[in-house]
Amino acid sequence: MAHSLPPSTELTAVNKVIDEKFVDIYTADKEAARLLDNGRTFAGVKARVFVAALGSHSYSSGIHHVRIRVDKGSPFLGIRSRSIPLVLCEGSAGRHCDSPSAYGWSVTNATVRNGIFHAEVENRRPGGDIYTLTLDCDQRRLGLVNENTNEQYEIEVDIHHTPFPWCLLSEYSNSDKTTTTTTTVNMSNRVGPDESVEVNSNTTRLQRLYAQFRKQKLLWIVFLVICIDVVISVVTITVLMNKSEREKTSTMDIATPTSSSIPSLTTTSSSSSSSTTTSTTTSEQLIPSGIIDKNTKWKKNAITVAGGHEAGSELNQLNEPWGIHVDNDDHSIYIADRNNHRIVRWEFGAKNGTVVAGGNGPGNEMDQLTQPTDVVLDKEKKYLIICDYKNRRVIRWSLQNSQDHQVLIPGILCYGLAMDSNGDLYISDYEAQQVIRWQQGNQKSNTVAGGNGDGDQFNQLDEPRYIFVDKDHSVYIADYMNNRVMKWIKNATEGSLIAPGQVFNENPNTMVRPKGVIVDHEGNIYMSSDGNHQITLWSPGAIQGTPVIGEKQSGHEPTQFQDPHDLSFDQQGNLYVVDRNNHRIQKFAIDRD
Repeated sequence: MAHSLPPSTELTAVNKVIDEKFVDIYTADKEAARLLDNGRTFAGVKARVFVAALGSHSYSSGIHHVRIRVDKGSPFLGIRSRSIPLVLCEGSAGRHCDSPSAYGWSVTNATVRNGIFHAEVENRRPGGDIYTLTLDCDQRRLGLVNENTNEQYEIEVDIHHTPFPWCLLSEYSNSDKTTTTTTTVNMSNRVGPDESVEVNSNTTRLQRLYAQFRKQKLLWIVFLVICIDVVISVVTITVLMNKSEREKTSTMDIATPTSSSIPSLTTTSSSSSSSTTTSTTTSEQLIPSGIIDKNTKWKKNAITVAGGHEAGSELNQLNEPWGIHVDNDDHSIYIADRNNHRIVRWEFGAKNGTVVAGGNGPGNEMDQLTQPTDVVLDKEKKYLIICDYKNRRVIRWSLQNSQDHQVLIPGILCYGLAMDSNGDLYISDYEAQQVIRWQQGNQKSNTVAGGNGDGDQFNQLDEPRYIFVDKDHSVYIADYMNNRVMKWIKNATEGSLIAPGQVFNENPNTMVRPKGVIVDHEGNIYMSSDGNHQITLWSPGAIQGTPVIGEKQSGHEPTQFQDPHDLSFDQQGNLYVVDRNNHRIQKFAIDRD
């Protein structure tokens, strides 16, 4: 049953979405609705036709507020799961908000939960009313506030019916039987919390002059900010160039050693009669010995090494990336660009990426991918191996021949990948609750962890996510629903608890829904988790994690994340984080100061 939210002045304190808009319309009559003002306005022009529109953003963590003005009509305002196709349910009378993943309000008369209408809202027809819709992903709640009347409602969202990511859903039907009316739903993000809302279009001349003055003032402010940025950039570049020259000079003064003394991920052969060093790196997930331990620090401000230009499909953009593989030899990163259905290779320092697999739209043909979740290189670095999640397969993709594709494992809901020093492939099977090992040339795979149904016993897993394999071929597993990280040594029949689950309300640093996991040579675990915007360190035997990067609040600043996912180190000890909902890959340089 609906109950009161906190006052609306508190609602805008967490995260006000400023660039939400409608992007897709669903209706049986294509002439029944239009998107105007670059998607900010959703307008209907025909009577007695149900029309739905989805928002452009995806929400999986944090608290978000979207302000919407309803000029006419009585639409549904709420959310649905973006991962579930938008189809009409049998007996739904043409309404898309009858979908089981729909939650929200028909703003005049009903609350909608799981697509079922409950008459719990006061029957008042809005006209020019402004609503604040609050999406609390962390607590799985929705809130709605009518700013004109201060009517406030809140409902809980069943995550099993409406899995992440969520997206905005609005739907209406003009009820006039004899005439065609217009229903308009307006994204009023541009109406700030301290600005007035224009209800009457007959604005006075004084108001127009004041608005023009404010626009000109804003332009001058923007101009001054740009000038300041240019000056700072010039000074910064000059300092860096001078520093680079000094470093080059220093490097030239050092004699070439006969063998490498720097810890690395490489296997090195050298002799005193030659100054040439030959290196070949395997795909094993080794962390630089002696570089990283529990006392290691990283710079607080990250460098965006891929994406970061909002969600999109251009070569300088990503759309909800999930998994990464860092190739130290090739100085590049391979990215599972999930919602673009492609794998992108991004060289260190490059402004754009290169599509190396998929990118031909979603589908199950051999040249297509559908929502890939992870990617690794094989031992010889000739092939990509990809978790083709929605196609339920693990596929091998040649880097040298664009026509050379092969399904290695069909019928598997693959989530994460890892490879050991022998070139054996490890796959977390999200649906079968297990991790398997697949060896080149073998027709069958072996279960190395779980496989005993979902549960919290030490021989069980529950929705395993990303995995890590160490030098001894022990497997570390982010056991998502069990709120723990498990370690299965080679040939074990059950795992051991490495990072324990706890009750969330008793300890703010307790592990909740782990996703990404990597391990250093001392056995310290570095982990991302659902609803936590920090990467935490769990030392062996620790009862709680210690934040190493990120902040408590989500955001898009260099120190912040929005739903961090997969993790990786390079051979220098720099930490890479997939910042999923900021559509970027962040590099945190190791702090040697």
